[in-house]
Amino acid sequence: MVSGFTANASAGNAMGTVITGREALLDAGRKGLAGFLKDEYARYEVTDIVFLRPDVAVAHKAARAITTDGEPIDHDPAMVALYVLVKENGRWWTAARHNTLVPKAG
Repeated sequence: MVSGFTANASAGNAMGTVITGREALLDAGRKGLAGFLKDEYARYEVTDIVFLRPDVAVAHKAARAITTDGEPIDHDPAMVALYVLVKENGRWWTAARHNTLVPKAG
């Protein structure tokens, strides 16, 4: 879940909590998947990538809730995320990520 993150990566979750470091991110991910995310499923789509330099990129993704069978629950994204990617030793790594919940139209 966090193998593609730099050792000192920083990630903000949808609730605004910022977690720093791959080990702390792994611990938070394990707790989330064992708890409130246990029965949640999502499909992700990369919606934009901008290369700021040959070794730095900013990417956006959209997340939509799905059923266990992969059927869409949300037509519109339930969450969007911003990633800062860095290329080191020929490999792309996530240095930062921030998730933002998208309010449902009502």
